[in-house]
Amino acid sequence: MITTKISQLPSPPDLENPIDFDKQADAFVRSLNPFGKELNSLSKEINELSEFISQKSDELVSFINLKLEEIYLEANEEKLKLLKYAKELEQALFLHTQDKTEELLSLIDEKGFEIIERINDNCLGADYTALSQSLAHNISIERFLWESNMIKLSQKEIPNNEQ
Repeated sequence: MITTKISQLPSPPDLENPIDFDKQADAFVRSLNPFGKELNSLSKEINELSEFISQKSDELVSFINLKLEEIYLEANEEKLKLLKYAKELEQALFLHTQDKTEELLSLIDEKGFEIIERINDNCLGADYTALSQSLAHNISIERFLWESNMIKLSQKEIPNNEQ
């Protein structure tokens, strides 16, 4: 903090006032020494204040950089948590999809042949329209799963006697 006060210099000697010139010159010259000491003291305080401000500025910049680094690390931790959650969710969805695909394929295998047999046998006066629609629905589900690459259909070899 600056505490030095600078005293006002007396009026300088004036050549137009020769009567008081020596007296004014003497007072002016005598005030220069204390004035110089006051200026030197003020200069020292200004330099100390400047150093203090520079130091505090550096500390503030370091503090801000530290806080930004903490924020960056916390953000990275959150990103890692989100990535982990996304992978867990992806795995859960994959397993669920796999289970449901197996259920649907089993249902298609089970009901598809049953419906075909009913159509062929006309057992108990089957409604051909409903059976055909059900079969078409099962086939469209199988085709959707196949086109979506959710299942891969393998072609079974047909024995020579069934060709």
